[in-house]
Amino acid sequence: MEDNPPTVMDTTSTANPESILPELLLRRQQRLASSAIQRNLLLEAAEVLADDTNYEDYFPPHGGSKPGKKPNLPCQFEFSYNQLYNHYFSDTPLYNENLLR
Repeated sequence: MEDNPPTVMDTTSTANPESILPELLLRRQQRLASSAIQRNLLLEAAEVLADDTNYEDYFPPHGGSKPGKKPNLPCQFEFSYNQLYNHYFSDTPLYNENLLR
């Protein structure tokens, strides 16, 4: 037979019934308090996640083009693309793989 520690049910025959009830009530109160704390923490976390009023503080909205602002400068996209290709990816690149290692 195994040597298991006595449980509350095992001690009812030997212990005073008046001391068991307060102990059971105390254990139940501790369990309820810890579950209430966990539930409150979970609700607070859910509230923070669901609260999107601070979203703009972290990620300000992109304004796009606004009236009265200067237009974008010409960036010569095609010329820059061709220069990048010729410097690195053409058949005879200016910067070959030996220089980049």
